[in-house]
Amino acid sequence: MDLDVSVETGEKRLNQWVGMAVLAFSVILGIAKIKDDNIVQAMQLSKMQAVDTWNQYQATKLKLHLLANSDLLLSALLPGAKASAAHAQLAGESAHYQAELPQLKASAESQDAGYNKLNYRDDQFDLADAMLSIAMALAGITALTRLRWMLMVSVAFGAVGTLFVLAGFNGWQLHPDWIVNLLS
Repeated sequence: MDLDVSVETGEKRLNQWVGMAVLAFSVILGIAKIKDDNIVQAMQLSKMQAVDTWNQYQATKLKLHLLANSDLLLSALLPGAKASAAHAQLAGESAHYQAELPQLKASAESQDAGYNKLNYRDDQFDLADAMLSIAMALAGITALTRLRWMLMVSVAFGAVGTLFVLAGFNGWQLHPDWIVNLLS
């Protein structure tokens, strides 16, 4: 009789630990998911701004080509005095666009760098999501199989997932590139 009570108590205690683990992992995952979604929105905005700036850069280069072609046409079609005045106006416009190009390029590259920085953090939250999901699945299987070692494996996955959440929130340089490259 005493043996049955201790087995029931042991199973009850295991179920309590499984429940607490699933609860903890779910809360951490929920908080991480909110932050991950916010990062994804910021990534979309950053990419959109970068694409717009690169488009403006390309349009400016096209304007320079058009000005150069216009200058050649004016040289061929207009007599000397009129061509000189037109050349001066085109040269002014060309100088304006030449000065604008490096600024546009630097701005677009900066926006691309911002996107890459956000993507790095997004990868951390994606890995956290995977690790915490695996941890919860293992904990659920533990409740069915009563294999205590599986709960320990679940906690290990949960700890790694939590570590990635902390890295994502705190900007830590924790990023297993080989896993990210394998999953990308």
